[in-house]
Amino acid sequence: MQLSRELFDHMKEVPLQKDILIPLFRAMGFRDVKHYHGGPNELGKDIVMWREEELRERINYGVVVKADKITGQASSTKNSANEVLFQILQAFNETYPDLSTGEEQWIQRCFVVSSKEISKEAINAIKGTLRKDNLDKVTTFIDGDTLWDLIQKHLPEKGVLEEIQSAKTKLEALLKEHKLSEHFQIVADTEGVFELRVKRSDALEEHPLPSVLQIKINPDDPESSKAFDELKRMFATGAPLKLKNPYIAKFQMPNFMEQLFGFTPESMEVTIGPQSSLIKHPVKLIIEDKDGQRAQVDYLLLEDVQSGTEQMTFSNEKQESPWKFKVVVDLINHQSNFNLNFEPIGLNVYQVLEGFRFNQAMSRGGWFVVESRTNGFQLAEQQIEPGKHPEPDPKWFELLEAMLFIQQKTFSLLKCPEKVGNDDAQLVFILADILRTGHAQVESSPWEIKLNFDQAKQVLTDFGDSAPREAVVHYNPNHVVKVFDTDVPLGPVLYQCNKAYMTEENVQILRTAVEADKPGDNFTACITPFEDHPFNASYMEWLPIKEKAVILRTPLFRGGMLQNAARILLEATKREGEISIDDFVRGLAEACAHIPSEEESDYSILNPFANSTSEEIRIALRPIVEDLDANAKFDLSVKLCESKLLSSDEAAQLIGMNHKDFIAAIDKNKKAGSIPDKGKDLSSSNAA
Repeated sequence: MQLSRELFDHMKEVPLQKDILIPLFRAMGFRDVKHYHGGPNELGKDIVMWREEELRERINYGVVVKADKITGQASSTKNSANEVLFQILQAFNETYPDLSTGEEQWIQRCFVVSSKEISKEAINAIKGTLRKDNLDKVTTFIDGDTLWDLIQKHLPEKGVLEEIQSAKTKLEALLKEHKLSEHFQIVADTEGVFELRVKRSDALEEHPLPSVLQIKINPDDPESSKAFDELKRMFATGAPLKLKNPYIAKFQMPNFMEQLFGFTPESMEVTIGPQSSLIKHPVKLIIEDKDGQRAQVDYLLLEDVQSGTEQMTFSNEKQESPWKFKVVVDLINHQSNFNLNFEPIGLNVYQVLEGFRFNQAMSRGGWFVVESRTNGFQLAEQQIEPGKHPEPDPKWFELLEAMLFIQQKTFSLLKCPEKVGNDDAQLVFILADILRTGHAQVESSPWEIKLNFDQAKQVLTDFGDSAPREAVVHYNPNHVVKVFDTDVPLGPVLYQCNKAYMTEENVQILRTAVEADKPGDNFTACITPFEDHPFNASYMEWLPIKEKAVILRTPLFRGGMLQNAARILLEATKREGEISIDDFVRGLAEACAHIPSEEESDYSILNPFANSTSEEIRIALRPIVEDLDANAKFDLSVKLCESKLLSSDEAAQLIGMNHKDFIAAIDKNKKAGSIPDKGKDLSSSNAA
């Protein structure tokens, strides 16, 4: 980051810490300079660091940083002496963890740094309090002027912009003095080269700059003849010409340039070159083969970079484009030659693939045209022979198409990397295949799964006989894969094996652990795929709908789907924040009664209550019941019975009542008139 004093004076606190102070202290020889992140645990220190000093192996420093003037006001405002004093005392009185070793460290010295003024009153007030603990001797104040001097000394590259801005201001003042600032500008580089540029195409017509250049050429001198040939070449093609002593006999510059330079011909080197064009020509490049197939590059901005009596050169070298195009037009023979390069590194994969397709079309040959996007004129054209341009590597095409497929499916922006290893390419192809099929195979090796006490007991029940059976070993609700530094989300993934078992040794290890430990402990089970049955990864978002429906109907997913569907249905019954038990039960009954047709069977996952059992309904409604008050719970359980969604026994279980008490409560409410008697047998099984 280049820095001027003006930018420095207006910096905020965090950029001052990260972009200036941390590089500065590192340049001054401090070690492990770290930004000590803000927040309640900052404990006074914005930056911590250390360095070796005489007689001590390590001295730790804390830095309190302010981006405003530190005043001596007796207040608790952010930049008052009281606030700074509090941070200093915190810095000395609290340890901080060394980020390299993890050891707790104490601060031995403190810097108070501000990019603005630190008033004498503030320094005196702070040191007065620190003096009683001798902390004033190890506390140093660095104000804005002192800090700027340190930057100039230790980070000279940060101050380059200040000098450039100063030179620019002086050059602009010089042009303004000669009433030329509206038409011209002087551009200087770090090599001491000055270029006079026009701001308008008619600038030299309105304000000609009189100058005299006399050249002396000796025809008998081979070096002079060479210089003369270069001069003729400049007039013909516009190519720049450099002249210096002894070929410059006289050079008289415009007055303001004399004032700026004041060189003699003997010490001067003059470069004569074309005037930079202010006109840009938007063009597109088209290649059309013999069969009429076309490819094109849509938008390039060409400039007239040099012109002569025989030749003109156009280029888009100043345009920020991956395409660099240069065309040389022969005005005598009415021919053109061009050079075209494409740099894909760092571009989005879509742009890269488009570029490769154009290069592929160029390799096949055809009629090449440079067409103006302003008026449709053909500025240059040429027949390209097949094979004149190299064909892109087909392997790159395959890789780029796979990357583009991943980008379009997952909305993850992928850029073309500088290098691609075999492992990187293989990962891209695997991901593309996952997005097409929803499946991937995992290496067939034993899989360790972490279990709680109840899960460990269930695994022993299922696999305790070491016989092979289907196993689900892991479920990741949000699987993410990094592709060339970009996170690509793949969504939920289920890892399972059609045939897997636990070895007798692993069964015994798990059984011993379960028998010895208490509930609440964690356990590990080792599941081994049987013979040639690998672990399969099923990516739920990318599976065909039929496969997804089958998996979602399994107990692993069905319970969660039923709970989510029940909550959605309950929310839909709310009116002014109040739920309707009647509407909820009515909607639930309709969902359970719907039997999907053969055409709808694949989409039954959208209605998980279709074909659900009363036990599944009861389990799904348990979390909902917990959020209801006692009256609403009872009302819901009764209406579920009346709708034959649950038996009376299941309804009682739902709200945690004894079945006999539940029936008695219903009878009592009927007699009181709270529940109308519809003549239903509430004690019978009403499973859906």
